[in-house]
Order: sequence, then structure tokens, then C-alpha cells
Amino acid sequence: MKREIRFRRWAKHCSEMVYSCGVYLENFFRVIDDDIADGTDKYIIMQYTGLNDKNGNGIYEDDVVCCDWLKRHYPVFWDKNNCSFKLKTRNEVNNASLTIWNKDEIEVIGNIHENPELLKS
Repeated sequence: MKREIRFRRWAKHCSEMVYSCGVYLENFFRVIDDDIADGTDKYIIMQYTGLNDKNGNGIYEDDVVCCDWLKRHYPVFWDKNNCSFKLKTRNEVNNASLTIWNKDEIEVIGNIHENPELLKS
């Protein structure tokens, strides 16, 4: 059984988000898009969290989400120490795990690369 693991990439050199790159997990990882494995730092790779927002949009690392009841913007990041996707709160000591949020209350409103101004809200 194959499980698709979705990625997207931010191309620094042309300021473009590309959603067509991907990796498939079978018995090994295989890069579908050779551009992301060329050994340079032209791209920032972001993984799909496996969750969708209230509109059915996939939530990726570096997305900025808004929570209906708090009316604040939170960037999504991968916490390598706890192996989980989290929302970066103002109090970085207590960043909230993305999985505890009700997906019907959060909405992707942009990402930190295309919409850095959202982090000021």
C-alpha cells in the first residue's frame, strides 16, 4: 500500500510556491521532482500536515492560520523535538499542537513566504 506524502516548495529565486513536488513512501523514499534534490538551497521544502482547514484546504508547514474564536494568526511549524506540527503562539514556551485544534475553527489565510505581513497580526 502506498501513502502519498505531499510537499510544496518555495522557490526563493523567483518567489513562487510550487505544489507539484512529491514523495511516495513504499519501502523507501523516492523523489518525484528532481529539482528539490539538486543539493542547492534555492528551495524551502514544506510538508503537508495531513490536516485540512474548515474550507478543505490542506495545511502545510509555514502556512499562517487564523482561529475563529481567538481571531489571531498563527504560523504552522514542525517541532522536531516533539515530532509534531504546531502553531507558534506568542508564548513560544507553550506552542500548541496542531492536532488539538478543531479543524472547523481554523482557516489557512496565507503563508510566511508570500504573506509575511500576516505575522504582525
